[in-house]
Amino acid sequence: MGCNAIAGIHDGELASGDGGNQGADGGVDSTSGKDSPSGGDSTSGGDSPADALSDGQDVGIHDSTSETQTEAEASGPPSPCGNTAGLQAGSPWPMEARCPTRISQAAGLGPSAATKGWTADLAGANSGFVVAADGTLYVCAGGTLTGIGADSTHKWDATGVTCANTPAIGADGTIYVGGTNVLTALMPPANLGGSPTTKWTFPTAAGTVSSPNIGGDGTVYVTVGNEVYAVSSAGSQRWTYTTVGSIYGMVAIGLTGTIYVAASDTLYALDGTGALTWRAAAGDAGVTSYYPPAVGPNETVLLATGSGIAAVSGGGTQVWLTSISGAPWASPSVAPDGTVYGAANGGFFSALDPASGVKKWSFNADETILSQPVVDSAGSVYFLTGGGTAYALTISGSLLFSTSLGGGVSLTQPVLTNGQVLYVPTTVGSQDEIVQYGP
Repeated sequence: MGCNAIAGIHDGELASGDGGNQGADGGVDSTSGKDSPSGGDSTSGGDSPADALSDGQDVGIHDSTSETQTEAEASGPPSPCGNTAGLQAGSPWPMEARCPTRISQAAGLGPSAATKGWTADLAGANSGFVVAADGTLYVCAGGTLTGIGADSTHKWDATGVTCANTPAIGADGTIYVGGTNVLTALMPPANLGGSPTTKWTFPTAAGTVSSPNIGGDGTVYVTVGNEVYAVSSAGSQRWTYTTVGSIYGMVAIGLTGTIYVAASDTLYALDGTGALTWRAAAGDAGVTSYYPPAVGPNETVLLATGSGIAAVSGGGTQVWLTSISGAPWASPSVAPDGTVYGAANGGFFSALDPASGVKKWSFNADETILSQPVVDSAGSVYFLTGGGTAYALTISGSLLFSTSLGGGVSLTQPVLTNGQVLYVPTTVGSQDEIVQYGP
């Protein structure tokens, strides 16, 4: 802990809302095609100075020619979830990690015992699921988006719509789903057995489109390759930004609307128009390579690094870096009191103080933890291991329960919903399933 692995570069000139100027740091304005000036001071956190990225290493393409955008923020103290006005009201789990801040924190309690309810068979491997306000699960399984009722009823399939990652549910009930080279918006059917209606499709660069995140004004953010897209709720492009190196997951949206994206070994912060605010270089190998960030209290950006968990301030300087046993295999999650949960290879699970990164407690599940942990409103945490075991721990690290799922698990995280219900993805033999566990 205290290693200075991240150095932020802060840009003195930001792009204007009309797309006139890209910020400093060697960005290129896609309208003029001219190099922008370099500028700004590099600052670092931790115990000693760190080297900043050199000018011109990053070539961010900011394209806001189609329309401008300003993130509309709710008044009053920000929720730990951020601005959720763009998500479906009443949905207990409307997007991957539930919140625009990606802290994977539920609004209610989870189960205190592993009481098994129903099991629903899926048509193929589960790539992520959410829960709508009416209790319907929207599941991406075998490349097809499927609706499953809260009673396990198979309600519908979105035929012809490719689904590669966890969908997201907009304020008006629109389902946004990333597929291959495309983002699709559709409405679920009103009746059992009906078919969803496609509202629009938005073509992207070649590749698998990430899980969507939705801003407070309804803007949908996805990534593919090294591109970040901001798409209006009507399906038009607002802006794009190009990173150096591939992006391996979705964006996180901060408490004030800042867009955070991890690409290769760099963390980028973009404002509401897609202009680069700052970027932070990573000295710890793999610091941002494979897992998207989460945004904790005080706009602290949390990252899974090659050796542990890093915290970066909302201004781009390192706050702390804490090593945990085993390499993290998932994004960190955040409890209601700010405690940061990190899961790692070998089954090592750690609870960290949000201000200092000091370990509060550790737990060894003896098997690799494959997905981002899920936290309930009391701070209890739920996670799955590669060996097919579900664990639940209290906020103090005591074991609530552990149960064998009878098969393996995917990289998809479990989901908490109303009534202390936990949904868990499993694979038993060759059959992919979702299993309901109740209180």
